[in-house]
Amino acid sequence: SLPLGLVFARLGQRFPSQGGVSEYLSLALNSPRSKAIGQRLAAYLFLIAVITGAAPAVGIASANLGRALELAPQWYPALTLLTVLLIMLLVYLGIRFSSGVQMAVVLVFVLLLALLWIKGAPDELFLPPLSGPSDLFSKSMIAAFGAGMWAFIGFEALSHLSQDFKNPHRDLPIATIVGMLIATLFYVATLILVLGHHAYGNEL
Repeated sequence: SLPLGLVFARLGQRFPSQGGVSEYLSLALNSPRSKAIGQRLAAYLFLIAVITGAAPAVGIASANLGRALELAPQWYPALTLLTVLLIMLLVYLGIRFSSGVQMAVVLVFVLLLALLWIKGAPDELFLPPLSGPSDLFSKSMIAAFGAGMWAFIGFEALSHLSQDFKNPHRDLPIATIVGMLIATLFYVATLILVLGHHAYGNEL
């Protein structure tokens, strides 16, 4: 994920634009129809991301919230719809308001994770041993890599914000690397807590 993130950071440095992926495609194709082709392809990519990423994420988040509030499962669709409406409201209120809300969510998450670590960090962690390099390419490991990749989806959005940086040439790569390191630390810390307390159901 890191080389991919740095590619987007480099593109944001060289071509500061809110167009993001569609703008880069337009520049790369360099033809009269390139802008339309780039925008269409970016729209398809966005649609695929919404269908395969955002929709399940909203459904999972709503179901978890429903369970936390001890609501009956028949309330989950209404909760999902309410979540979508809240997301639409955030989009309507603009990127500055949305980024403030996201920062607040991150700070709450950091605080909760820190409290969980203070109260319940496992004394030791059992990890199944790898018998050899071939284990790294087993079906289950490849599936895990695919799931892990989702931890970093969204870093390309930094290139859309390149015009908002005072010094994109210096700040974009730093923001990309720091953001990805923080995401990695969060995932590893959460993983250790979940594995250490067997909070994952059965082994499967």
